[in-house]
Amino acid sequence: MLHPFIFLFGYVRFSLPKDEAAEAVELMSALGRVYRKFTFTGDCALFDTTFCSYKKLLYLFEAHGLHAKVESRHGLPHLAWKYRKRYGILVGAILAMVMIVMSGMIVWNVRVVGNTSLDERQVKDALRKSGLDTGMWIWKIDTPVLENRILIENDEIAWISINIKGSVAEVEIREAVPEPSDEEFFSADLVATSDGVIEWFENTRGNSLVSVGDTVSAGDILVSGYYPADETSGERYTVAKGKVYARTVRNFEVSVPLTYERKMYTGAQKNKKYLVLFKKEVKIFGNSRNLWANCDTINTVEYFETLTGDTLPFGVRTVRYAEYVTETVQRSEESAIELALYMLRCKMADEVVDGTLVKKEISGELVDGEYRLTCRAEYIENIAKVVEREIE
Repeated sequence: MLHPFIFLFGYVRFSLPKDEAAEAVELMSALGRVYRKFTFTGDCALFDTTFCSYKKLLYLFEAHGLHAKVESRHGLPHLAWKYRKRYGILVGAILAMVMIVMSGMIVWNVRVVGNTSLDERQVKDALRKSGLDTGMWIWKIDTPVLENRILIENDEIAWISINIKGSVAEVEIREAVPEPSDEEFFSADLVATSDGVIEWFENTRGNSLVSVGDTVSAGDILVSGYYPADETSGERYTVAKGKVYARTVRNFEVSVPLTYERKMYTGAQKNKKYLVLFKKEVKIFGNSRNLWANCDTINTVEYFETLTGDTLPFGVRTVRYAEYVTETVQRSEESAIELALYMLRCKMADEVVDGTLVKKEISGELVDGEYRLTCRAEYIENIAKVVEREIE
């Protein structure tokens, strides 16, 4: 987020060696110098200070033998000096002042309260389709008509109230309680998804065709949704439900090459900046001609916010093009083993969601320039899957 006052008065980003960070903080604290966003990146410490005081701070660091330097300058003062000969900036500033004057007549923010299961983005999309969005003229908003339209077009919302407070539209909703849904199928079976030995049943409904201790194969019907006719009743159908846990065996394999291509940034960059106003964008400056053959495009948007923390519908979008080169890197066998073990854990967690690992046997070897890891794992897992039954 961009704070409007910070952008208005500008700020400068400093960097200094990591081992000098503590001394710099003590010095700034003792003299009452303001700094923010103190972070560490590699062997350097980064922090921001105000644009109007950064020169004094730079002289102060030099006087105490600290090797601080200015990494970048940001904010309106820096932009005004850098682009002082571009008259389009002046025109943009005038337009911005006009927008500020007109801001009291426009909805700048839509605030949603009362939603629990519905995501805020879902509610705002529904409001947008019904005719309420940021950038609208307040005098054009007919709240009773909007409320009725939203209730008619959205079954998930049972009650809604829209209140315009200044330039903020506060929307309070009550979600509809969903009615109990009917069965998804007329009849269905629980079918095994893998081979295994049945351990236990949990909250099952239907005609059980297997028992604890039975060996089953993938595709076998565990619990049927069909009851054949007997002496007391005719044939019946239901939707089989529940969980069937079985002891299963799974085999996993991962491989990590010892030689791989790594991306290295050269430090060369090109930037484009856009002023974002509601859903419109205006290019401020930047030149992306003659881009490098190998470069990454990094797109970030920072919206301004008020003192109370509300996000405003305007900000700055930055498109950064960073050049990189690729180099061949040799990975040690120890790091390959560590990475392979991590990949194995991820693969096992993805494939077995509802189960408990009982035991595992892992073996690894270096083959053809890559480290291969194989694992034989024994689980107790839910192998039941609901499959619709065809009824003749």
